[in-house]
Amino acid sequence: MFLEDDSIVPDECEFSSEETFNEYVLRLCRDVAQSNVPPVLFTTGLGVPENVEGLVNRRYFADSHYLALVCDDDVQADRLRARPRWEGSDYWADVDKQVEFNNWFKDYAVEEGIDLLDTTNMTIEETATDVAQWLANHVTEQNTYCD
Repeated sequence: MFLEDDSIVPDECEFSSEETFNEYVLRLCRDVAQSNVPPVLFTTGLGVPENVEGLVNRRYFADSHYLALVCDDDVQADRLRARPRWEGSDYWADVDKQVEFNNWFKDYAVEEGIDLLDTTNMTIEETATDVAQWLANHVTEQNTYCD
């Protein structure tokens, strides 16, 4: 089951900390996994191993795998600026923050155990195909849930 963290959290929910939010999202993944349906979470900051591995609900998963989609800085900035503006934020600062986060993945992927997919010269279709192949190689019912 594919989950995206912004869409699975009700608007009325407020969290006292980023860790509380992360526990909530991982608990939802745990609940899905109990049905022998491998959850695949699409997210940003939660996808950093440091934000997942120490969580209480992490113990319910035999494995966790990380894939970061990265690209050249100027390509990412152009792609982000081509999107509709985000309401309630400093738009240009958000682009700079996203490019910085993109670089964090490139700098620390090996150390953190994160697989990278460089999408700089890829079409959306090529990217989707490569992500699907990565998922097929990493996500199985056997490595989903631990009692």
